[in-house]
Amino acid sequence: MLGVARQAFLERGIRASTAKIAKRAGVSEGTLFHRYGSKAKLFVAAMAPPDWRPMLESLDLEGRVGQSTVEDNLAAIADALIGFFRQLLPWTMMSYSSRNEVGLHPGLRGKNPPPVILLKALGRYLEAEARRGRIRAVDSEVVARAIVGGAMQLVFGEVLAAAGAPLPITKDVFVRGLADLLMRGIAPSRRRRS
Repeated sequence: MLGVARQAFLERGIRASTAKIAKRAGVSEGTLFHRYGSKAKLFVAAMAPPDWRPMLESLDLEGRVGQSTVEDNLAAIADALIGFFRQLLPWTMMSYSSRNEVGLHPGLRGKNPPPVILLKALGRYLEAEARRGRIRAVDSEVVARAIVGGAMQLVFGEVLAAAGAPLPITKDVFVRGLADLLMRGIAPSRRRRS
């Protein structure tokens, strides 16, 4: 039922008919309401965000400290985030567009919702690399937000490209370019005067 409801909500938003969802799922509309109580609760159950924990574990940020090059690590982190945001973005867009009817998903409430946990973990990784002298000391939250925001923006660009807008950069070019930019900065090179 939830898979059918999710597909219907992705197609029609919160306006998706519970009667049509029930019919596609092969159950009565009463069964939907008996199990979920309301259309809003069905929406929350069907549109639950993907679990962040496996993605965070797969990043192994603590294990990356001092390993490989920081640039390779940043590219791999951005690549993994892009894969995750490809799953998360449809949910985010749907949840945001339905926020007046449904409210913020329970999984995003509280002191440490998953996006904050991700930013803190990425910040700790960057701080550990700075302590080792592999990067200069910077505001780790700013850099973490740049990485997360860049990955999210690339996925949003892919959504627009699917709707016909041109996407001028590939994922592989983006993750390498972002890692290079973060490692080298955008300040002009200092030239010695002769």
